[in-house]
Amino acid sequence: TTGQGNEKGSVIKTGILYGTVFTTKEEAGKNNPYELEGVPLPNAAVTITYTYSGKTITKTVNSASNGKFEFAELPLNVSISISSRGTTQNKTLTTSSIKQYVKFGWDGEIEIKQYK
Repeated sequence: TTGQGNEKGSVIKTGILYGTVFTTKEEAGKNNPYELEGVPLPNAAVTITYTYSGKTITKTVNSASNGKFEFAELPLNVSISISSRGTTQNKTLTTSSIKQYVKFGWDGEIEIKQYK
């Protein structure tokens, strides 16, 4: 189980938000006519914001070369806003869903475009 100790030695459970940033349907083929949507996008900023113990906390990471990102040691039972590329999703990590996957930019459908 993911967690961290406190000064009394007990473990405080924490969670993980992880995912992938993809190119969108609108971006596909703009630079290369053979490029499809759903290609993992490197260096995309992903930001989380949440309030914990009366403090607003904001953290930002850039997606890796394979489009993947991860935020670890997040508090449970707190609403977390996660944003990338103009899209925001809200997640709450709980003991039954301590690790949640988030994706940005691709709806899972591929549209084949014809170029003339």
